[in-house]
Amino acid sequence: MDTSFLPQLPNEIIDRMTKELFGMDLFNFTLANEWHLSISSYHLKQLLRLQPSLPLDKEIKSLLAMSKSPYMIIENGMSLVLSSLKWNNFVYGCFKLDVIEKSLKYYSTPMFYLYCRLWSFTAFYYAASYPTLDIFEYSYLLQPRSLSVDECTLFKTWGNNEFIPQIVKTFDQFTQNFIFRYEYDIWGGDIDWDSFIIAGGSIISCLIVQPSVGNTSDIDLFFLKQNPWLFKRAVDDLENRLQNKYFVRRKTIWLNRLVHFDLYPKITISDIFNGKNFRPSVIIQLICPTISPISISRILHFFDLDICAAAFNSKTVTMTFSCLQALNSGHTTCYAVPLSTSEIMRRVPRIYKYQQQGYNILCPHEFNINEFLATPVENCKESRPERTYRFRRQQFGDNCDTFVLQKQFCQHYKLI
Repeated sequence: MDTSFLPQLPNEIIDRMTKELFGMDLFNFTLANEWHLSISSYHLKQLLRLQPSLPLDKEIKSLLAMSKSPYMIIENGMSLVLSSLKWNNFVYGCFKLDVIEKSLKYYSTPMFYLYCRLWSFTAFYYAASYPTLDIFEYSYLLQPRSLSVDECTLFKTWGNNEFIPQIVKTFDQFTQNFIFRYEYDIWGGDIDWDSFIIAGGSIISCLIVQPSVGNTSDIDLFFLKQNPWLFKRAVDDLENRLQNKYFVRRKTIWLNRLVHFDLYPKITISDIFNGKNFRPSVIIQLICPTISPISISRILHFFDLDICAAAFNSKTVTMTFSCLQALNSGHTTCYAVPLSTSEIMRRVPRIYKYQQQGYNILCPHEFNINEFLATPVENCKESRPERTYRFRRQQFGDNCDTFVLQKQFCQHYKLI
Protein backbone atom coordinates (compact mmCIF):
# COMPACT_ATOMS: atom_id res chain seq x y z
CA MET A 1 0.00 0.00 0.00
CA ASP A 2 1.47 3.38 -1.07
CA THR A 3 1.25 5.64 1.99
CA SER A 4 3.54 8.43 0.83
CA PHE A 5 0.64 10.89 0.43
CA LEU A 6 -1.21 10.10 3.66
CA PRO A 7 0.47 12.55 6.09
CA GLN A 8 -1.14 15.45 4.16
CA LEU A 9 -4.66 14.14 4.79
CA PRO A 10 -6.88 15.92 7.32
CA ASN A 11 -6.98 14.31 10.75
CA GLU A 12 -10.67 13.40 10.45
CA ILE A 13 -9.93 11.46 7.23
CA ILE A 14 -7.02 9.65 8.89
CA ASP A 15 -9.22 8.74 11.86
CA ARG A 16 -11.91 7.37 9.54
CA MET A 17 -9.37 5.26 7.63
CA THR A 18 -8.00 3.72 10.83
CA LYS A 19 -11.53 2.63 11.74
CA GLU A 20 -12.05 0.92 8.38
CA LEU A 21 -8.67 -0.81 8.04
CA PHE A 22 -7.83 -4.15 9.70
CA GLY A 23 -4.80 -6.33 10.28
CA MET A 24 -1.58 -5.67 8.40
CA ASP A 25 -3.22 -2.93 6.31
CA LEU A 26 -3.93 -1.06 9.55
CA PHE A 27 -0.43 -1.87 10.83
CA ASN A 28 1.21 -0.43 7.70
CA PHE A 29 -1.05 2.61 7.78
CA THR A 30 -0.11 3.26 11.40
CA LEU A 31 3.61 2.91 10.69
CA ALA A 32 3.32 5.56 7.99
CA ASN A 33 1.16 7.95 10.03
CA GLU A 34 2.13 7.35 13.64
CA TRP A 35 2.69 11.05 14.35
CA HIS A 36 -0.84 11.87 13.17
CA LEU A 37 -2.61 9.21 15.22
CA SER A 38 -3.69 8.84 18.83
CA ILE A 39 -1.77 5.73 19.96
CA SER A 40 -1.62 4.89 23.65
CA SER A 41 -2.34 2.08 26.07
CA TYR A 42 -5.44 4.03 27.08
CA HIS A 43 -6.81 3.88 23.54
CA LEU A 44 -5.98 0.17 23.26
CA LYS A 45 -7.85 -0.39 26.52
CA GLN A 46 -10.87 1.41 25.08
CA LEU A 47 -10.81 -0.84 22.02
CA LEU A 48 -10.71 -4.00 24.14
CA ARG A 49 -13.22 -2.95 26.79
CA LEU A 50 -16.67 -4.58 26.90
CA GLN A 51 -16.18 -6.73 23.80
CA PRO A 52 -18.69 -9.62 23.97
CA SER A 53 -17.25 -13.11 24.40
CA LEU A 54 -17.39 -15.56 21.53
CA PRO A 55 -18.92 -19.00 22.41
CA LEU A 56 -17.30 -22.07 20.84
CA ASP A 57 -20.24 -24.48 21.12
CA LYS A 58 -19.97 -25.68 17.53
CA GLU A 59 -16.23 -26.32 17.81
CA ILE A 60 -16.61 -28.22 21.09
CA LYS A 61 -19.37 -30.43 19.70
CA SER A 62 -17.18 -31.39 16.75
CA LEU A 63 -14.37 -32.44 19.09
CA LEU A 64 -16.66 -34.45 21.35
CA ALA A 65 -18.24 -36.16 18.33
CA MET A 66 -14.93 -37.60 17.13
CA SER A 67 -14.52 -41.35 17.30
CA LYS A 68 -12.81 -42.22 20.60
CA SER A 69 -12.69 -38.54 21.47
CA PRO A 70 -10.07 -37.78 24.18
CA TYR A 71 -11.97 -34.64 25.23
CA MET A 72 -14.51 -34.11 27.98
CA ILE A 73 -16.57 -31.20 29.27
CA ILE A 74 -15.54 -29.60 32.55
CA GLU A 75 -16.84 -26.53 34.36
CA ASN A 76 -16.49 -23.50 32.08
CA GLY A 77 -14.48 -25.41 29.54
CA MET A 78 -13.07 -28.60 28.11
CA SER A 79 -10.23 -30.91 29.07
CA LEU A 80 -8.29 -33.94 27.90
CA VAL A 81 -9.11 -37.20 29.65
CA LEU A 82 -6.47 -38.07 32.29
CA SER A 83 -4.68 -34.79 31.70
CA SER A 84 -4.19 -31.45 33.42
CA LEU A 85 -4.63 -29.62 30.11
CA LYS A 86 -7.78 -27.53 29.84
CA TRP A 87 -9.29 -24.82 27.68
CA ASN A 88 -12.12 -22.31 27.90
CA ASN A 89 -15.34 -23.04 26.02
CA PHE A 90 -15.36 -19.45 24.76
CA VAL A 91 -12.97 -16.73 23.59
CA TYR A 92 -12.75 -13.58 25.70
CA GLY A 93 -14.07 -10.74 23.56
CA CYS A 94 -10.80 -8.85 23.51
CA PHE A 95 -9.04 -11.90 22.01
CA LYS A 96 -11.38 -12.41 19.05
CA LEU A 97 -9.60 -12.28 15.71
CA ASP A 98 -11.34 -9.13 14.45
CA VAL A 99 -10.44 -7.29 17.66
CA ILE A 100 -6.82 -8.47 17.48
CA GLU A 101 -6.62 -7.24 13.89
CA LYS A 102 -7.79 -3.79 15.03
CA SER A 103 -5.29 -3.78 17.91
CA LEU A 104 -2.27 -3.68 15.56
CA LYS A 105 -2.65 0.10 15.49
CA TYR A 106 -1.28 0.08 19.04
CA TYR A 107 1.79 -2.09 18.33
CA SER A 108 4.14 0.45 19.98
CA THR A 109 2.40 0.63 23.37
CA PRO A 110 3.54 -1.20 26.53
CA MET A 111 0.08 -2.75 26.89
CA PHE A 112 0.35 -4.27 23.40
CA TYR A 113 3.71 -5.84 24.33
CA LEU A 114 1.83 -7.89 26.93
CA TYR A 115 -1.42 -8.30 24.98
CA CYS A 116 0.17 -9.99 21.94
CA ARG A 117 2.02 -12.43 24.22
CA LEU A 118 -1.38 -13.76 25.33
CA TRP A 119 -2.92 -14.51 21.91
CA SER A 120 -1.57 -18.05 21.92
CA PHE A 121 -3.42 -18.89 25.14
CA THR A 122 -6.69 -18.84 23.19
CA ALA A 123 -8.36 -22.26 22.90
CA PHE A 124 -6.71 -24.14 20.02
CA TYR A 125 -10.05 -25.16 18.48
CA TYR A 126 -10.83 -21.48 17.74
CA ALA A 127 -8.37 -22.10 14.86
CA ALA A 128 -7.61 -18.43 14.22
CA SER A 129 -4.71 -17.34 12.03
CA TYR A 130 -3.39 -14.35 13.94
CA PRO A 131 -1.35 -11.60 12.23
CA THR A 132 2.34 -12.24 11.55
CA LEU A 133 5.01 -10.06 9.99
CA ASP A 134 7.94 -10.34 7.61
CA ILE A 135 10.52 -9.08 10.06
CA PHE A 136 13.03 -7.79 7.53
CA GLU A 137 10.36 -5.61 5.97
CA TYR A 138 10.16 -3.97 9.41
CA SER A 139 13.69 -4.62 10.74
CA TYR A 140 13.73 -1.21 12.46
CA LEU A 141 11.19 -2.66 14.91
CA LEU A 142 13.95 -4.92 16.29
CA GLN A 143 14.91 -2.64 19.17
CA PRO A 144 16.18 -3.89 22.57
CA ARG A 145 13.98 -2.86 25.47
CA SER A 146 13.34 -3.61 29.12
CA LEU A 147 10.27 -5.54 30.26
CA SER A 148 7.27 -3.25 30.56
CA VAL A 149 5.34 -2.73 33.79
CA ASP A 150 2.39 -4.44 32.10
CA GLU A 151 4.44 -7.58 31.37
CA CYS A 152 5.71 -7.69 34.95
CA THR A 153 2.10 -7.44 36.16
CA LEU A 154 1.15 -10.87 34.81
CA PHE A 155 4.50 -12.67 34.65
CA LYS A 156 7.53 -13.25 36.79
CA THR A 157 11.01 -13.83 35.41
CA TRP A 158 13.00 -17.02 35.64
CA GLY A 159 16.64 -16.73 34.67
CA ASN A 160 19.53 -14.35 35.23
CA ASN A 161 20.66 -13.40 31.73
CA GLU A 162 21.54 -9.71 31.88
CA PHE A 163 22.18 -8.93 28.22
CA ILE A 164 19.71 -9.21 25.34
CA PRO A 165 21.18 -11.24 22.44
CA GLN A 166 21.99 -9.04 19.45
CA ILE A 167 19.82 -9.69 16.37
CA VAL A 168 20.84 -9.35 12.73
CA LYS A 169 19.32 -6.43 10.83
CA THR A 170 19.18 -7.70 7.25
CA PHE A 171 17.94 -10.75 5.38
CA ASP A 172 21.40 -11.23 3.86
CA GLN A 173 22.96 -11.45 7.34
CA PHE A 174 20.37 -14.06 8.28
CA THR A 175 21.01 -16.21 5.20
CA GLN A 176 24.78 -15.99 5.70
CA ASN A 177 24.30 -17.32 9.23
CA PHE A 178 22.04 -20.08 7.88
CA ILE A 179 24.69 -21.10 5.39
CA PHE A 180 27.52 -21.04 7.93
CA ARG A 181 25.64 -22.82 10.71
CA TYR A 182 23.44 -25.26 8.76
CA GLU A 183 24.93 -25.66 5.25
CA TYR A 184 21.80 -24.09 3.80
CA ASP A 185 23.57 -23.37 0.50
CA ILE A 186 23.99 -27.12 -0.05
CA TRP A 187 20.48 -28.46 0.66
CA GLY A 188 18.24 -25.36 0.47
CA GLY A 189 17.68 -25.69 -3.26
CA ASP A 190 16.31 -29.22 -2.80
CA ILE A 191 13.34 -28.15 -0.64
CA ASP A 192 9.89 -27.88 -2.22
CA TRP A 193 9.04 -24.49 -0.77
CA ASP A 194 5.44 -24.72 -1.96
CA SER A 195 4.96 -27.63 0.46
CA PHE A 196 7.31 -26.88 3.37
CA ILE A 197 8.47 -24.09 5.63
CA ILE A 198 11.28 -24.16 8.17
CA ALA A 199 10.20 -22.99 11.61
CA GLY A 200 11.49 -23.00 15.18
CA GLY A 201 14.83 -22.88 16.90
CA SER A 202 17.09 -23.05 13.83
CA ILE A 203 15.58 -19.79 12.56
CA ILE A 204 16.18 -18.06 15.88
CA SER A 205 19.77 -19.28 16.10
CA CYS A 206 20.44 -17.66 12.71
CA LEU A 207 18.74 -14.41 13.74
CA ILE A 208 21.20 -14.09 16.63
CA VAL A 209 24.43 -12.37 15.59
CA GLN A 210 26.63 -14.42 17.90
CA PRO A 211 24.96 -17.34 19.73
CA SER A 212 26.33 -18.07 23.19
CA VAL A 213 26.25 -21.81 22.43
CA GLY A 214 26.63 -23.93 19.30
CA ASN A 215 23.76 -25.16 17.14
CA THR A 216 21.30 -26.98 19.40
CA SER A 217 18.36 -27.08 16.99
CA ASP A 218 17.46 -29.38 14.12
CA ILE A 219 16.03 -28.06 10.87
CA ASP A 220 12.27 -28.51 11.36
CA LEU A 221 10.40 -28.64 8.05
CA PHE A 222 6.62 -28.28 8.48
CA PHE A 223 4.38 -29.65 5.75
CA LEU A 224 1.68 -27.14 4.76
CA LYS A 225 -0.63 -29.49 2.88
CA GLN A 226 -3.14 -31.80 4.52
CA ASN A 227 -2.79 -35.16 2.75
CA PRO A 228 -0.51 -37.66 4.55
CA TRP A 229 0.16 -39.43 1.26
CA LEU A 230 1.34 -36.17 -0.28
CA PHE A 231 3.62 -35.82 2.73
CA LYS A 232 5.06 -39.29 2.18
CA ARG A 233 5.73 -38.52 -1.47
CA ALA A 234 7.34 -35.17 -0.60
CA VAL A 235 9.60 -36.88 1.96
CA ASP A 236 10.66 -39.57 -0.54
CA ASP A 237 11.36 -36.96 -3.23
CA LEU A 238 13.48 -34.87 -0.86
CA GLU A 239 15.45 -37.92 0.27
CA ASN A 240 16.26 -38.78 -3.34
CA ARG A 241 17.52 -35.26 -4.04
CA LEU A 242 19.58 -35.07 -0.86
CA GLN A 243 21.32 -38.37 -1.65
CA ASN A 244 23.17 -36.59 -4.45
CA LYS A 245 25.01 -34.54 -1.83
CA TYR A 246 24.90 -36.47 1.44
CA PHE A 247 24.71 -39.93 2.86
CA VAL A 248 21.14 -39.83 4.25
CA ARG A 249 20.14 -41.94 7.23
CA ARG A 250 16.35 -41.93 7.46
CA LYS A 251 14.35 -42.69 10.59
CA THR A 252 10.56 -42.87 10.66
CA ILE A 253 9.53 -41.63 14.10
CA TRP A 254 5.81 -41.56 13.33
CA LEU A 255 4.40 -43.01 10.12
CA ASN A 256 3.24 -40.26 7.75
CA ARG A 257 3.70 -37.70 10.55
CA LEU A 258 7.35 -37.33 11.53
CA VAL A 259 10.46 -38.38 9.62
CA HIS A 260 14.06 -37.72 10.63
CA PHE A 261 17.01 -37.27 8.21
CA ASP A 262 20.59 -37.39 9.44
CA LEU A 263 22.74 -35.86 6.69
CA TYR A 264 26.33 -37.09 6.67
CA PRO A 265 29.06 -35.72 4.42
CA LYS A 266 30.10 -38.28 1.84
CA ILE A 267 33.39 -39.81 2.92
CA THR A 268 35.19 -43.11 2.48
CA ILE A 269 36.25 -45.74 4.99
CA SER A 270 39.80 -44.51 4.43
CA ASP A 271 38.73 -41.03 5.55
CA ILE A 272 37.44 -42.49 8.81
CA PHE A 273 40.71 -44.33 9.47
CA ASN A 274 42.55 -41.08 8.76
CA GLY A 275 40.68 -39.31 11.54
CA LYS A 276 37.58 -37.80 9.94
CA ASN A 277 34.49 -37.88 12.17
CA PHE A 278 31.52 -39.72 10.71
CA ARG A 279 28.70 -37.72 12.23
CA PRO A 280 25.77 -35.83 10.72
CA SER A 281 26.54 -32.27 9.70
CA VAL A 282 22.81 -31.43 9.43
CA ILE A 283 19.72 -32.99 11.01
CA ILE A 284 16.36 -32.40 9.33
CA GLN A 285 12.96 -33.28 10.78
CA LEU A 286 10.00 -33.38 8.41
CA ILE A 287 6.73 -32.82 10.22
CA CYS A 288 3.15 -33.20 9.05
CA PRO A 289 1.35 -31.32 11.84
CA THR A 290 -2.29 -32.09 11.00
CA ILE A 291 -4.48 -33.94 8.53
CA SER A 292 -6.41 -30.73 7.87
CA PRO A 293 -5.11 -27.57 6.14
CA ILE A 294 -2.92 -25.40 8.36
CA SER A 295 -1.54 -21.90 7.96
CA ILE A 296 1.94 -20.68 8.85
CA SER A 297 0.35 -18.45 11.48
CA ARG A 298 -1.32 -21.38 13.24
CA ILE A 299 1.92 -23.37 13.29
CA LEU A 300 3.81 -20.44 14.82
CA HIS A 301 1.15 -19.60 17.40
CA PHE A 302 1.08 -23.21 18.60
CA PHE A 303 4.74 -23.27 19.66
CA ASP A 304 5.32 -23.76 23.39
CA LEU A 305 7.72 -20.78 23.55
CA ASP A 306 7.14 -17.58 21.61
CA ILE A 307 10.88 -17.21 20.95
CA CYS A 308 10.51 -20.18 18.55
CA ALA A 309 7.67 -18.60 16.58
CA ALA A 310 9.58 -17.69 13.42
CA ALA A 311 9.52 -19.32 9.98
CA PHE A 312 11.56 -19.19 6.77
CA ASN A 313 10.35 -19.96 3.25
CA SER A 314 13.57 -19.22 1.27
CA LYS A 315 12.47 -15.62 0.63
CA THR A 316 11.23 -14.15 3.91
CA VAL A 317 11.47 -14.63 7.67
CA THR A 318 7.98 -14.53 9.19
CA MET A 319 7.38 -14.21 12.92
CA THR A 320 4.60 -13.56 15.39
CA PHE A 321 4.22 -10.25 17.20
CA SER A 322 4.95 -12.14 20.41
CA CYS A 323 8.22 -13.48 18.99
CA LEU A 324 9.17 -9.87 18.24
CA GLN A 325 8.58 -9.02 21.91
CA ALA A 326 10.74 -11.98 23.00
CA LEU A 327 13.63 -10.89 20.76
CA ASN A 328 13.40 -7.25 21.83
CA SER A 329 13.04 -7.89 25.57
CA GLY A 330 15.26 -10.95 25.99
CA HIS A 331 12.35 -12.73 27.71
CA THR A 332 10.31 -15.54 26.17
CA THR A 333 6.77 -16.52 27.15
CA CYS A 334 6.34 -20.18 28.12
CA TYR A 335 2.91 -21.44 27.01
CA ALA A 336 3.36 -24.93 28.43
CA VAL A 337 4.67 -24.49 31.97
CA PRO A 338 4.87 -27.99 33.53
CA LEU A 339 1.91 -28.73 35.79
CA SER A 340 2.72 -32.26 36.85
CA THR A 341 5.94 -34.19 37.30
CA SER A 342 5.05 -36.39 34.31
CA GLU A 343 5.36 -33.33 32.05
CA ILE A 344 8.52 -31.82 33.52
CA MET A 345 11.17 -33.70 31.55
CA ARG A 346 9.41 -32.82 28.30
CA ARG A 347 9.91 -29.12 29.00
CA VAL A 348 13.27 -28.96 30.74
CA PRO A 349 15.53 -29.41 27.65
CA ARG A 350 13.74 -26.70 25.68
CA ILE A 351 13.62 -24.19 28.55
CA TYR A 352 17.27 -24.88 29.30
CA LYS A 353 18.25 -24.44 25.63
CA TYR A 354 16.79 -20.96 25.37
CA GLN A 355 18.21 -19.87 28.70
CA GLN A 356 21.60 -20.94 27.33
CA GLN A 357 20.88 -18.86 24.21
CA GLY A 358 20.51 -15.80 26.44
CA TYR A 359 16.75 -15.61 27.06
CA ASN A 360 14.97 -15.52 30.39
CA ILE A 361 11.60 -17.25 30.79
CA LEU A 362 8.33 -15.48 31.62
CA CYS A 363 6.20 -17.65 33.94
CA PRO A 364 2.81 -17.06 35.57
CA HIS A 365 3.14 -15.81 39.14
CA GLU A 366 1.43 -19.00 40.35
CA PHE A 367 4.25 -21.19 39.04
CA ASN A 368 6.53 -22.31 41.89
CA ILE A 369 9.97 -22.15 40.30
CA ASN A 370 11.85 -23.32 43.41
CA GLU A 371 9.64 -26.38 43.79
CA PHE A 372 10.08 -27.13 40.10
CA LEU A 373 13.89 -26.90 40.34
CA ALA A 374 13.97 -29.09 43.46
CA THR A 375 11.97 -31.90 41.83
CA PRO A 376 14.01 -35.16 41.84
CA VAL A 377 14.47 -36.49 38.31
CA GLU A 378 13.41 -39.97 39.44
CA ASN A 379 9.98 -38.53 40.29
CA CYS A 380 9.46 -37.32 36.74
CA LYS A 381 7.97 -40.54 35.41
CA GLU A 382 5.86 -39.88 32.36
CA SER A 383 2.24 -40.99 32.49
CA ARG A 384 2.46 -42.14 28.87
CA PRO A 385 5.27 -42.63 26.36
CA GLU A 386 6.72 -39.39 25.04
CA ARG A 387 6.81 -38.61 21.35
CA THR A 388 9.02 -35.91 19.94
CA TYR A 389 5.91 -34.29 18.45
CA ARG A 390 2.49 -35.30 19.79
CA PHE A 391 -0.34 -34.88 17.35
CA ARG A 392 -4.06 -34.94 17.83
CA ARG A 393 -6.67 -34.78 15.14
CA GLN A 394 -7.47 -31.11 15.53
CA GLN A 395 -4.59 -29.83 17.62
CA PHE A 396 -0.89 -29.27 17.20
CA GLY A 397 1.01 -28.91 20.45
CA ASP A 398 0.01 -28.53 24.09
CA ASN A 399 -1.14 -24.94 23.95
CA CYS A 400 -3.37 -24.44 26.97
CA ASP A 401 -4.53 -21.60 29.20
CA THR A 402 -2.97 -23.29 32.21
CA PHE A 403 -3.11 -20.38 34.64
CA VAL A 404 -6.01 -18.42 33.10
CA LEU A 405 -3.71 -15.57 32.14
CA GLN A 406 -6.19 -14.11 29.68
CA LYS A 407 -8.76 -13.81 32.47
CA GLN A 408 -6.20 -12.16 34.74
CA PHE A 409 -5.37 -9.72 31.93
CA CYS A 410 -9.05 -8.85 31.50
CA GLN A 411 -9.60 -8.43 35.22
CA HIS A 412 -6.48 -6.30 35.70
CA TYR A 413 -7.52 -3.81 33.03
CA LYS A 414 -11.26 -4.07 33.88
CA LEU A 415 -12.11 -5.33 30.40
CA ILE A 416 -14.88 -7.65 31.59
